[in-house]
This record gives sequence, C-alpha cells and structure tokens, in this order.
Amino acid sequence: MPENGKYLYCIIKGSKPKKFEIKGIGGKDVYAICEGKLAAVVSDSEAKEYFIIRDDVMTHQKVIETVSQKYGALPVSFGTVAADAQEIKEKILRPKARELLSVLKETEGKVELGLKALWLDMQSVFQEIAESPVIKSFKRSSRAKLLGYQEKISAGQLVADLLNQKRDGEKEKILQPLKEIADDLKENKIFGDDMILNAAFLVKKGKEKEFDKQVNMLGRQYGKTVKFIYVGPLSPFNFIKLELSLK
Repeated sequence: MPENGKYLYCIIKGSKPKKFEIKGIGGKDVYAICEGKLAAVVSDSEAKEYFIIRDDVMTHQKVIETVSQKYGALPVSFGTVAADAQEIKEKILRPKARELLSVLKETEGKVELGLKALWLDMQSVFQEIAESPVIKSFKRSSRAKLLGYQEKISAGQLVADLLNQKRDGEKEKILQPLKEIADDLKENKIFGDDMILNAAFLVKKGKEKEFDKQVNMLGRQYGKTVKFIYVGPLSPFNFIKLELSLK
C-alpha cells in the first residue's frame, strides 16, 4: 500500500480538517478526513495489514482516548486500513452518515467507566461456603457411605452453585448504588473463581466525580476483602452497537 494509505482510529463529528497533538502508529501524524458533518481520525500508513503488537495496540487506544477528551468518538477496530481518503468517504462517512450521527448523539457527553471486583481471600470465601447449612447437610448424608465418582461430582457442583450464589449477592450490592448514577450498564464475562464483577458503565461527564466517590466508598466498605480495579474515562466501546468495515 502506498504512503497515502490511511489507518483508522475513530469517527467524530467535524466538518473542518484538523491535526491532533498526538502521534499515531509508526510515529505518524494524526489528523481528520472530513465528509459532511463527520470526520475520520487517521494517520498515514504504508502497511496493508497490522498484527497485534502491544505497542501498536496501545498507540491505537491512546489516540482514541486523546481524541475522546474533546470529541465524542466512535472507535474503529484495531488494524483497519483504507487505501486512501476517498475509500473512507465512499465506504464509511457517506453511506453510514445517518447511523453514525445517531450513535454519536446517543453517546455525546458521556464516558465509559470500567470496574472489576475480586475477592482477595478465596480461602475465607470457600470456608464460609463449607460452613453453610447446605454443605453441612450434604456432609452428614455422605458420612454413612463412601463417596463415589458421581457423588464427588455432585459435591463439586454444589460448591460451585453456592459460590455463584454468593457472587451474585455481592455483585448486586456493589452494582446497586452505581446503577443509580450511570445511564447504562454492561456486564462482561468474568474470569476465575475470585472475580465477582466485570462491568462497564455509561456515565454523563458531569457525574464522573459522583461515580468516583461511590467507588471509593465501596473500597472503604469492603476493606481488605475485595479488590476494586477502576479504569476510565474511556470512549464508550461497550455501548456502541455499530460495525464499521471497509469490505
């Protein structure tokens, strides 16, 4: 691909060409290609294809975050490259203008805040489960016989079910005050026994401090039993139901 190839980062509202004070992938200048009321944030590219390299992925994200500080931004997937400015206009900015402007309006003035919650002491969590009436009843019923393979499977499933019940209870306690502040919520997949919550929140920019305060209160409330990982503000990736493709 020649030098005038364009690497895409995001789509914003804008009708005038502009340059951004951040370098893109390969140290290239980041600027806007405009068409009507929309603009694609790009940098020049000689490559047709980008592999998932940590530095490039971080640069891609950093450009979107920087642009999002001043503009509502619709992120484009990592590695999206157009042959030239004309292809961007003909395949994205013109045909999808109404849809893009609608989504930008929905997310205007809002940011995404991410929160993960993890138990810090799983031994204590499993000990609490072991002392539950359900587990004690199971143990009493199994004392009179040796546990076979199927009984051991049942015991493991019982512990897993009780862990999920405990997780759901804790999750709702954490989410309740945050849902009152956020405009929207998306729960993402959890990983491992210790993760209670992995969620993204869509929050008005004027309510960020209120949300921050509530997260800090949760941290004090749970003390050393739960670790909170709080990130943002981010462009609202989790709340944009839009596929942008050059195909």
